[in-house]
Amino acid sequence: MAGQVLADPGGPVLVALCRKGRDEAVSVVEGIGRVWACGVAVDWALLCGGGRRVDLPTYAFQRDHYWLPKAHGSGDAEGLGLSNTGHPLLSAALPMADGGSVVLTGRVGRTSHAWVADHQVGGVVLLPGTAFVELAVRAGDEVGCGRVEELTLQAPLILPERGGVRLQVVVEGPDATGGRPVAVHSRPDDGDTWTLHATGLLTEPGALPAGDAENWPPADAERIELDGFYEGLADRGYHYGNAFRGLTSAWRHGSDILAEVALPEDNDAASYGIHPALLDASLHPALLDAAGSDDENVRLPFSFNGVELHASGAAAARVRIAWAGTDTVALTLLDAAGHTVAVIDGLVSRPVKGELGAAVGSSSLFHLDWKRAADAATAAPVLGGGRWAVLQHPDADVLSALKDAADSVDTCADLDELIALMDAGTAAPDTVVLAMPSTTGAVDDGLTAAVHRRTAEALATAQRWLADERFAGSRLVCVTRGAVSTAGDAVTDLPGAALWGLVRSAQAEHPARFALVDIDDSVVSWDVLAEAAASGQDQLALRAGTRLTPVLAAAGAAPEDAPDVRLDAGTVLVTGGTGTLGGLVARHLVTRHGVRRLLLTSRRGRDADGVTELVADLTAAGATQVTVAACDTADPAALADVLAGFGDDDPLSGVVHAAGVTDDGIVGGLTPEQLARVLRPKVDAAVNLHRLTRHMNLAAFVLFSSFSGVLGSAGQANYASANAFLDALAQHRRTLGLPGVSLAWGLWEQSSGITARLDRGDLARGSRAGVRALTTEQALALFDRGLTADRALLVPVALDQRALAARAVTEPVPQIFRDLVRVPARRMAAAHPGTGGQDGPTLAERLATVPAEKRDALLLDVVRGHAATVLGHGSPGTVAAETGFLDQGFDSLTAVELRNRLAVESGLRLPATVIFDYPTPTALARYLGDELAVVDGTDPRAAEEGRVRQALSAIPLNRLREAGVLETLVRLAGLESADAAVGTPDHDGDPEGTAEGDGAAGIDDMDLDDLLRLAENDQ
Repeated sequence: MAGQVLADPGGPVLVALCRKGRDEAVSVVEGIGRVWACGVAVDWALLCGGGRRVDLPTYAFQRDHYWLPKAHGSGDAEGLGLSNTGHPLLSAALPMADGGSVVLTGRVGRTSHAWVADHQVGGVVLLPGTAFVELAVRAGDEVGCGRVEELTLQAPLILPERGGVRLQVVVEGPDATGGRPVAVHSRPDDGDTWTLHATGLLTEPGALPAGDAENWPPADAERIELDGFYEGLADRGYHYGNAFRGLTSAWRHGSDILAEVALPEDNDAASYGIHPALLDASLHPALLDAAGSDDENVRLPFSFNGVELHASGAAAARVRIAWAGTDTVALTLLDAAGHTVAVIDGLVSRPVKGELGAAVGSSSLFHLDWKRAADAATAAPVLGGGRWAVLQHPDADVLSALKDAADSVDTCADLDELIALMDAGTAAPDTVVLAMPSTTGAVDDGLTAAVHRRTAEALATAQRWLADERFAGSRLVCVTRGAVSTAGDAVTDLPGAALWGLVRSAQAEHPARFALVDIDDSVVSWDVLAEAAASGQDQLALRAGTRLTPVLAAAGAAPEDAPDVRLDAGTVLVTGGTGTLGGLVARHLVTRHGVRRLLLTSRRGRDADGVTELVADLTAAGATQVTVAACDTADPAALADVLAGFGDDDPLSGVVHAAGVTDDGIVGGLTPEQLARVLRPKVDAAVNLHRLTRHMNLAAFVLFSSFSGVLGSAGQANYASANAFLDALAQHRRTLGLPGVSLAWGLWEQSSGITARLDRGDLARGSRAGVRALTTEQALALFDRGLTADRALLVPVALDQRALAARAVTEPVPQIFRDLVRVPARRMAAAHPGTGGQDGPTLAERLATVPAEKRDALLLDVVRGHAATVLGHGSPGTVAAETGFLDQGFDSLTAVELRNRLAVESGLRLPATVIFDYPTPTALARYLGDELAVVDGTDPRAAEEGRVRQALSAIPLNRLREAGVLETLVRLAGLESADAAVGTPDHDGDPEGTAEGDGAAGIDDMDLDDLLRLAENDQ
């Protein structure tokens, strides 16, 4: 068989193989493996059930597993203590011990139930309302209540592009009338929150209707032409695929509508009571009357009343629809013989406004909430004391606020002056407060220059800070005034907002080295500045003396009174409009918002790739005027020329600023040119757009920002800075009474000019961080939410909260996620080195429990394990021990990530250049072993002594000198002087002065008792 498969990889033998049991298939694959071992090149894929494929190894002995995991919903429910239902949506039932209630469970997804992907409304894939009817009917069958007396839909269920949604139908015990309440909930595979979608009441069925024996259709029925019917529905927002285009014929008979509906030939109707796609198609004739009305709203089912199913498994039906009110219809479904299939006494529909956006927003739309630091999930203790330094600018008077917090405070004009003091012998401070100059919020000709200047200065300071190893144990606290908005308050320092984005990325690359504090002008806030600076929190805002910290919170549903944003009254400007995302937004504006005139700008204009096709698509979709202009929007004169023609007669109705570029690099290597290049199309263009349109009556001013500015993204300090400025500008506009919203996008699944360069490692890094890609339809639905937002900043990002929770087990989670992540109460036991939980034994303690001859192997496993994770490899064994990191695919960004992971694992402060200083996994493992300096763990007293030595080694010598114990320790070590302890540079820069003293016992020769006796004698 192996030979047949190799000769005909797409033939029936392969299909047969995939249908066999696992054991038999394994023997065939082993036979194929023997052919590989002979050197035969094989390049094909193993096709698996459901149309999935698995790429097989391309060379012999690639020892990875290629069997797909068991599909969701499979397995024996009875073996789990449940009852098998045999239903495609509800696979198991559990009668509760109370004797009354029943819970039915299942799962639905675009892959497992392909027909659901054909039901797209308002730009998103929805589980049709008729599916909830089917769920309620099946639940009623379970308890002998075959009539759905009522079923009200509470919220739409949007199906994700990947993965699925778990369903739970709860039927309660009978009430006083014998009816049973029913409720339908869902939860995404990667989520922890259940959403209520429908509630209702189940009762006993009534008598079977007599059916309808009249001729079909009646002789006096008037045929309705259906040509272009579904195309017309698509224009209104109902994008139905083949499974839902079931309306084949229709007639008008008096005030009723008659119709015939059918599922496609390839259907699984027999598995359902009534297939949701067939029942949904039965509702479509009601849209024939609505098609000629002035109501352009998308309407969806809201409530079903009196639903009874009398025949199961129908693949086609005759439908009679009778109007029972403005929004209510009654339906009867018959089979070909005229027998009743189903009856719905009343179906009420209603227009959809914010519901779809609310459903998307419940899992993918967030806002930045500023909470009391004491109320945050994790509040760091106040550090206090120590040596401080203040880099004081003329307009910042922070010295008096810090004088009582520190043992000593040095004041310097800038970091260079502080470094000069250290060169002269002053000890490195524990905390350095950098009081940033404040810039007023007026948007004038000097704003963009101020942003470029201050971010360049901040970048230079951060680079000097990171380059000087004497600051390795210190923390730089950047203090701004009015650079962030905590509760809709004004942003008065827009350049300071850009600085926040830059420093957030520096924090992502170098944990615990930077902090941000924004302060208002109240006296009580200045009184608590020292406490805030010493708190250990990464980001704080001081408002009226209260410490606030930023966290992400779900945006929730759109307000009921959210105003409609009408963009079709004029021209909408889209910057970056010829790019991928700009083009998608332009199409959406035409098809969803009825925009007929568009102005698309980009640097290349009509010379950009794909412009001709884009204009043709927009015109075909209904746009009457599409202007493509080659314009550098960062140039105020060029933008003014483009906008010169707009006025009352030809208004500009909206602006979408989607332009931007990236030029990534870690903070330590970022150049001023890279910073300026990224700031210009974001910051300069946004300021120009604001200044040149603020006198216009715009309906919307939308800025495309990035999650990197809110979270801080390693390797993107310049991009984060630019986008944090956009977030602040939107708030500034709102303060002025102008429309403005900044959408801090997460990753879009659609590749764009910005994301096209992301490789598999970049995507894997985002996945580990808990960030998934938004589908285009999800993103555009979130864009619609942003148009009616009551906030200046929204964060549309697909978060995998389970991945975040898993990350929280092994490493600290960024502060911004802490209200979204439920950390397990129990840590995971370490499966292999490098996976221990935060609360588990430290690496030093683990080393102390293994024999000395095995410690090197343990350390190497730790390094290779983390390196494999960073590179996106399946196992540590794929990382070669003696091959250089750079030769295995590491760059500066992945080097930083590996350093940070090893720092958390080891508890050591590791330089950012550690993989360049120790260029192979073996060399790096030896370095970690030397730094940890663990003694033999077989003697508990020796292990304790090792911890004492480790603690002493972590204390800077200048701190020991200040405490008055350095000379004692020097004597213990047998050194001649304190200078010998630190070493004096010779002409080559190497330390000297390590000679032993006059036979005095060195500290390395002393045990724990000797150290304790020494401490007692030295009091």
